[in-house]
Amino acid sequence: MDQSEIDAIRALLTSKPRPVGWLERRKRLDEIGSVWPVADDVQLSAVDIGGLPAEY
Repeated sequence: MDQSEIDAIRALLTSKPRPVGWLERRKRLDEIGSVWPVADDVQLSAVDIGGLPAEY
């Protein structure tokens, strides 16, 4: 990761106020994570964790 990528991530994280509450924080993390695709060398598997859909 080069400095311009780090700067882009910092700009994204500071572009909006930090949310209060777990649901709002989860939504914010999902929003930030959706900006960049999953790397080609990362493999995801769908799982169920106590009734909650997730990826491992």
